[in-house]
Amino acid sequence: MIHETVDLKPNPPQELSIGARLKQVRLEQKLDLNAIASKTQIHLKHLIAIENDDLAALPEPIYVRSLLRKYARCLDLSDELQTEIIGEYASQATVEPIKKKRNLLLPIGLPQKIQYGLYGFLVILVGGSLVYFNNTTFAPDPASQTPTSDSVANNQ
Repeated sequence: MIHETVDLKPNPPQELSIGARLKQVRLEQKLDLNAIASKTQIHLKHLIAIENDDLAALPEPIYVRSLLRKYARCLDLSDELQTEIIGEYASQATVEPIKKKRNLLLPIGLPQKIQYGLYGFLVILVGGSLVYFNNTTFAPDPASQTPTSDSVANNQ
């Protein structure tokens, strides 16, 4: 089956957002979002977020570009229009900075030096305990044992 690529009606107004433009084409083709979701393997919640331009509900921008391309191909949009939509999305999407690593200190309000001191003390305590218990045997002391009848008979 040969698919003809669809171009939006002659130069749609640029006021329409990406999601509104895709929704307009989908409705013109009388396609249901569930049908698009099953055909493209895109979660329905992501399709709804795309059509509503809810960038916060979408995954990372690199994945959204792929979702947009799949969605546009499902609507048989021309390659030029697909590229335009993805480019427009890229200009709208803001890349979140890498989140600062979580502070490993206790959230109890102690000064940082004291908390590090407590961590050091804990490491020394655990390490010392391991060394002590590793070098200590737990066999009873032979001098403190009381003689049994078998041991007395063996000594005679």
